[in-house]
Amino acid sequence: MFFPDDTNRSRIILTTRKNVDDYVDSSRQAHEMHLLNKFQSWNLLREKVFGKENCPPTLVEIGEEIANSCRGLPLAIDVIGGLLRKDKVSKDFWKQVANDVSSAIPEKDEKFSEILSLSYNYLPCYLKPCFLYVGALPEDCEIRASRLLRGLKSIGGDKSFEEAGAKYFYALVDRNLLLVRQHKSNGKVKRYGIHDIFSDLCVRKAGREKFLYVESLQARNVPKNS
Repeated sequence: MFFPDDTNRSRIILTTRKNVDDYVDSSRQAHEMHLLNKFQSWNLLREKVFGKENCPPTLVEIGEEIANSCRGLPLAIDVIGGLLRKDKVSKDFWKQVANDVSSAIPEKDEKFSEILSLSYNYLPCYLKPCFLYVGALPEDCEIRASRLLRGLKSIGGDKSFEEAGAKYFYALVDRNLLLVRQHKSNGKVKRYGIHDIFSDLCVRKAGREKFLYVESLQARNVPKNS
């Protein structure tokens, strides 16, 4: 009744995780997503790093190894792509990332928490507090850019507080750790968002480094001893 079939072929598409799908009318047509194969994984990683540019031949073999180590998980490939984009020519850096990614995934780890942690470990020291601060904000919410800026206690450099803060948070966007949900009319970011996996990562890292303490960890499905 809210979405009538008025001959324009409009439809509702619901994207959800498997456990939520159990509550959806099974008579509706469903398409189950699968993990990427080796070819798809490498194409996605190459696109995330180089865009329309060609990958240097010296990095192809290492890149394919990194993509394969992500076990077909698009989110992991997306994050590692944001990391590799910072150094698109250094073979030594790519080898280091390849070793770290390969050793970060246990054989039966389905959540890939360790590989996602690499995205935090490789952050410059001035970006880590910016990322950890996001863990203090409510999960599954859109975050005002102005609220994030107020949360920073100090910003280095000779740029204004707002300019430097915006630059730092957009650097997290460029690394695929933070999402832009809405822009202002002038093109600046109005609202940010964060994937729930990275929100949990913020809480775990912030707790280990005594950056902040989230009292209701169970509500966020984050183990207290993680």
